[in-house]
Amino acid sequence: MSERASEEVEVTSVTGLSSIVGHGRVLEMLRREMDAQRLAHAYLLSGPVGVGKALTARALAQALNCKEEPGEGCGHCSSCDRIRRGVHPDFLVLEPDGRWIKVEQVREIEARCETGPFEGTYLVVVIDPADRLNQAAANALLKTLEEPKAGVLFCLVTAAPHKMMATVRSRCQSLRFGVLDEIEMHRFLVERLGLETDRVGTIEAMADGSPGRAVALASDSGWARLVELRQKLFRLALGSFSTVDVFAFAAELGTLKDEFEPFLDLLDLELGRLLRTAVHRRTRPDVGRDEGGQIEIPGGRLQVLFSWYWASRQARRLFQANGNRRLLAETLVVDFARAWRDVA
Repeated sequence: MSERASEEVEVTSVTGLSSIVGHGRVLEMLRREMDAQRLAHAYLLSGPVGVGKALTARALAQALNCKEEPGEGCGHCSSCDRIRRGVHPDFLVLEPDGRWIKVEQVREIEARCETGPFEGTYLVVVIDPADRLNQAAANALLKTLEEPKAGVLFCLVTAAPHKMMATVRSRCQSLRFGVLDEIEMHRFLVERLGLETDRVGTIEAMADGSPGRAVALASDSGWARLVELRQKLFRLALGSFSTVDVFAFAAELGTLKDEFEPFLDLLDLELGRLLRTAVHRRTRPDVGRDEGGQIEIPGGRLQVLFSWYWASRQARRLFQANGNRRLLAETLVVDFARAWRDVA
């Protein structure tokens, strides 16, 4: 799941700092620095994808400019509402133009910073993801960070701080975000998303501490499609298929964008569950059941499960190394089918 997609799924629910799930240490520090009027001119919000970094930056902008609940953000006044919707003149989000954030975009931000805030107390500039600044843009931003303007606050959001220019990182105060713990995630799924109990466990395992990913997975239509594709992969691998079948399925998987990684998550989850059942119970893993249906493994070939799990993990590694989705899908189908035929 991409950084932007996983962070944006909750934008409509941002109602000040109190709406942020988890990250108590980070929020406490921000509140303390606001109370003491000692905010840094730039913060680097880093951590895993989908844990609420961009949402915290937006909530901070609300807290700084809210007249109803200053220092917290009410989430409902005109200022908070416009920041939530991204239309407040004192809240700017700088995103990639294509693959990179370019120097021309940074120059526009520099010019805007000269005027300071129009309506509120602070002009808040969010750069997301900050690791997409190209060399020229990073150098231009560095000059701005070295000569901070009063009433201007930068929030640089990234899941890959190591990809950023070291001198840019050093000009920012670091705010490190972690994944939610099990209790926080469970409460989020049940209380905030209102999930039924029978879905909580599976989504909690797939979300891996990321509320952004949990929101995306909780979508009924998205979930059903992922389960359907996983079942289709199993059926295709266990049956006889033609080259046309492989390319058709690969093309279908290739249309997945932000859902591709969750598809691999779902695949890993079910294969891991089947393997644990087979090994611990020493029984034949003929049928694996979940919310989406079942898979049947004729003859209970345990080796098939090991091979499938290895192929799934290999696909994940290649995907995280910027692998081509369609090529990965083709390889996945062939590897699954070959594993079955080798032992059939």
